[in-house]
Order: sequence, then C-alpha cells, then structure tokens
Amino acid sequence: MALFSISTRHELEAQVAMIMLQSPFPPLPIVMLNGEGEQKMGSSHDLLSQALSVSLLSPAPSQKAKEELLAKKRDILMNLNTKVGNIWKLEVAKFMQETMHMEAPKHQSEYTNMYNYVWKRTWRKIPVQKCYEVYCTEFRKYMSCYPGSHDLRIFPPSDVTMDTIVYKHTLEHLKAREAYVQDEIFEMELEDGEPKASTLTHIPAVKKDIHTYADMIRLYAMSMFFESLDGPDGQ
Repeated sequence: MALFSISTRHELEAQVAMIMLQSPFPPLPIVMLNGEGEQKMGSSHDLLSQALSVSLLSPAPSQKAKEELLAKKRDILMNLNTKVGNIWKLEVAKFMQETMHMEAPKHQSEYTNMYNYVWKRTWRKIPVQKCYEVYCTEFRKYMSCYPGSHDLRIFPPSDVTMDTIVYKHTLEHLKAREAYVQDEIFEMELEDGEPKASTLTHIPAVKKDIHTYADMIRLYAMSMFFESLDGPDGQ
C-alpha cells in the first residue's frame, strides 16, 4: 500500500510547488552521474524539490531542532540576499563608471533617475559571475540543511545552453515569479525628459530564446538588489 493517498500526494506537490516558487535560488546546473558513471547536467530545483518532499513526509523533529534548522535557513537566505544585492550594486557602478563614464549617485536626485535609466538599458552587459558564485555557495549551504551528500558540484553558467533542463527550469521559474508578484512590463516611460519614478524598480520580463542563462541570472540578481532597497537599510 502507498504511504499516502492520491489527494495527499497532490497536496504535497502543491505545497512543494509553492515553496519552490518563493525560493530565491535560480535553478543551477548541478553535476550528476548517469548509469555509466558519466557526468551529466541536472537541475538544482529538482534536487531541492525532492529534498522538500522527503522533509515534509518525514516525522517532525523536536521543537528545538526545528527552531535551529529554521534559524540556519533564515541566516543563509538573508546572507544570500545581502551579498547578491551588494555585488550587483558594485558591478553596476563599475560598469557605469568604466563604460558610460557615469559615477554612482550618492543621494537621491534627478541624476539618480537618469543613472538608473541608463544601466537598465544595458543590463545584459553587466558582469554576473560573482553573483553566480554566491548563488552556488549559498545553495550548497542551504542543501546542507537536508540529508544527503554535501559534495555538490556545479557547472559554470556558460555550460547552460537553451536546450538544457536547467534553462527550461529557469525560464519557467522566472515566468512563474513574474505572474506571482504581478510585475509590470519593463518599459520605462519618460516624463519631461526624465524617467518616471514609478518605473525605476521594475525588472525586465524574461524572454525565451532571447535571454541567455547568464541573462536570467542577472534578472535574479537585479530582483534581489531591488528587494534590498526595500529593506530597513535600503536607500
């Protein structure tokens, strides 16, 4: 006899899907081995969803153990958000200074709006490798909260082509997030020659067969940067 009924399985799948939707981690290209011992690419979202399913079906831990685990996960996610947001801000500032010869604004002003307007028109050129490395490092830490091997190896982003499962999962995850938070279309409108403030914190809508995997990592990083602006230390 199955451990759970059809209705319970559907409930489990729905709960896992909701958790995955809210996950700040992009799908990462993890190294897996096939039956012949050869390396192949798998999706970290498959790995995480399986870990979540096992966790939800397992006996509940003691209250103390549960609180410690939740605190560990919370610290990892807060660290992820802070690191990625800060790195993206620095990469934007470096790109703008070296390429556009524009200095990062120190105070809110009309110049700030124009500065943001310019970098958001060239966002696909902003380096994202450092952000990607943080996602990989923090995901390894996050997966250590679940049983299983902690030897998690991850392919470089350049290995993720548009025909891979990781690209497909990333596209689907971003589109689901767009629908969930009801982001508006990334089209800044000009008002008297200046960008409207209401359009300054929107991120681009992901586009299949146009955006590369690296572009999509940029979208995750950009989203985290905007979230950091809404935090208690945001400016």
